[in-house]
Amino acid sequence: MEKTSIYEFYKLGLLLNEFNSDGEPTNVELYNRITNFFDYVQKLNLQVTNAAITLGKIRKYHKYLDAENKREKVKADLVKKVNTEINKLIPTFEAEILNKNSFVLKDKKFKIEHLIDNQTLLFKKKEVLLTAPFDVKYNVMESANCLAFDRNSACAFHILLATEQYVKFFNDNFFESSEDDTEEEVNFFGLIKETEEILSEQKHKSELIGLLHIIRKYYRNQSQHSNRKFTEIEATDLLNICIKIMNELYGIIEKNVAQHRL
Repeated sequence: MEKTSIYEFYKLGLLLNEFNSDGEPTNVELYNRITNFFDYVQKLNLQVTNAAITLGKIRKYHKYLDAENKREKVKADLVKKVNTEINKLIPTFEAEILNKNSFVLKDKKFKIEHLIDNQTLLFKKKEVLLTAPFDVKYNVMESANCLAFDRNSACAFHILLATEQYVKFFNDNFFESSEDDTEEEVNFFGLIKETEEILSEQKHKSELIGLLHIIRKYYRNQSQHSNRKFTEIEATDLLNICIKIMNELYGIIEKNVAQHRL
């Protein structure tokens, strides 16, 4: 059975919307837009739509743009011609995807663009995610994507992993390791105790430890979710809490780094 990522359909929809904008693209921007459209039609294996492309004039305009000065604005009449050709293809495209599985994204408490296109925007500062270890980045991105596409339990599991990994990353910024230290796995409760010790030394007072214990007691605790399922509300609330925790932990790291520079 042919399998196609739901995300590819979503990205193609965003791309088609770009052809309806009133902007004034440069030759290279419009050329790349058409190129991306062709690529997605190939990725989704839309053979009928591809045949319609061949019969139309869009390939001719694509070739013409490739020969023009890349930085110059596209002539208004050419933009209209390209948009007209794309609009002619829309009925064929829509008819063809009826034979494929599709997914309509519902509104969330988070912006869909933040969940799918740029997860750094979920945080107070983009550096919260950009400076985090790979495992944190991966699990945050997966969690956000899962929430966008109504995979609420998967969203919860990924963000719980990301938060545990971020707490460990935070603690490692303050505890100096020595050659005598042995690799010993610390459970989540142990990580929270380490964090509490660090916050005490930093004289940092907040609800942070309380939030970590809420995650431990009500989200990580299997007795609270014996069927290992989370609703959209639960997953959304958990994502909110975890983002708040990571924002605050990053702020403490940032403050500590600034103090050491003085």
